[in-house]
Amino acid sequence: MGQKVKCLNCGQTIEGDLKGTFIQCKCGKIAIDQTSQYVR
Repeated sequence: MGQKVKCLNCGQTIEGDLKGTFIQCKCGKIAIDQTSQYVR
């Protein structure tokens, strides 16, 4: 289970996975690139 972040621009909540997958919200203002070492 990863960290959840809500975009204040479009309202979408995205959740990072620990595989390091780059995930963006639908408007592209926020993104998660999470591994067990860091969240960017």
